[in-house]
Amino acid sequence: MQSKTMSRKPNYETLRQETGFRWFVGSTYLALLEITGIPIKEFNLHPKACIEAYRKGRPLIREL
Repeated sequence: MQSKTMSRKPNYETLRQETGFRWFVGSTYLALLEITGIPIKEFNLHPKACIEAYRKGRPLIREL
C-alpha cells in the first residue's frame, strides 16, 4: 500500500538563485606554526611561544 503523504524535494534552482556566494577557510595551530616558524616543541612547552604564534600568525593567515 502506498503512503498518502508526498515527500517534497527542495527546488535547487530557486535556492541557488536566492543564496549569495559565501565561503570559509579554516586553519589549525599547525598552520600558525608554519607561517611563524615557531617549532612545535617551543609552542607546546612555553606559553609565550603559543601566544606569539597566535598574535603573529592570525593576521598573516587572514592575508592569505
